[in-house]
Amino acid sequence: MNNGQAPAMLITAFMLAAAFVLLLTPIAIITAKKLGIVDHPNSSLKRHKQPTPYLGGLSILMAIILTLIIHLTLFVPSINAEHAGLLLGLLLIVSLGLFDDMYGISPLTKLAFQCLATVIVWTQGLEFFIHQNALINGIFFFIWMIGISNAFNLVDIMDGLASGIGGIAAFFIALLMFSKGELFYGLLLCALAGACLGFLVFNFKPAKIFLGDAGSLAIGFLLASAAVKWSDVSEGNEVYAPLLVLGIPIFETIYISLLRMKAGKSPLLGSNDHFAKRMVKMGFSIKQTVIFTYGFGLLLGIAALAGTFYSASMIYSITAAIVVFASIGFMLSKVDIHS
Repeated sequence: MNNGQAPAMLITAFMLAAAFVLLLTPIAIITAKKLGIVDHPNSSLKRHKQPTPYLGGLSILMAIILTLIIHLTLFVPSINAEHAGLLLGLLLIVSLGLFDDMYGISPLTKLAFQCLATVIVWTQGLEFFIHQNALINGIFFFIWMIGISNAFNLVDIMDGLASGIGGIAAFFIALLMFSKGELFYGLLLCALAGACLGFLVFNFKPAKIFLGDAGSLAIGFLLASAAVKWSDVSEGNEVYAPLLVLGIPIFETIYISLLRMKAGKSPLLGSNDHFAKRMVKMGFSIKQTVIFTYGFGLLLGIAALAGTFYSASMIYSITAAIVVFASIGFMLSKVDIHS
């Protein structure tokens, strides 16, 4: 495949994945209900009005795989061990999430399998290139992969939130990859973007189906992997672009961890202190909160693109984002979530 075919490939990948999700998700809804793979509103953290099917992550995975099969058959880009390792790690992550959705898994077991998936992609050639010391790169690689995967799991607390944020982030990172000629990653992320945004037809409030851990962990895993690849192909300040694109889940993870530790609670225990739930407490509706977050995600993506093509602006964009996130976090921390 030559580079002249790339734009058409990326556009069709987005559209095909969205179409596949629209076809597969109703099947996933029916299957989940028949098998009893549903999320019950049985705690203060789960306030949806009726049992809602999981398996959204499975429909997204199938849409991505079908899109890849078609494009690899038609365009035949080179597939190397790194690509195969990424797909194998993705399958393991989705299987882990699916098992957790169905039966429940302890945090330590989940962490162990996430480490295994990370080892798979690492041994097949995916690694950070941010420091001259290989050990430091390795440590940051594992923290990043597992951290971003779980960050999307944390964000998945409101109808359409994680799938929308994930779709927007995938779209912008796909553009970044395309700008460097990384066609496989561009294709994969365009398929992820199309699948996530197509899934919103069923996942936006009121949601007919949830991502489940299979979906949120998979989205985070793919985006984390792409960001690692970006560290290899980018130059200078460009390397920081994923920090902007993934700013919302990164903020969420740091924010609730700090709040929970300040309250003497474990960051691993669920609670209602997420930024989105605090916004609802302030008076925003769920739809307004989600749409506002989409808009902020778009701004972060545009800033990342601008910083990539005009590298001098990258540091200013990151500094501005940190100030905005800190201001929002401080304001939301004053909200009484227990009232």
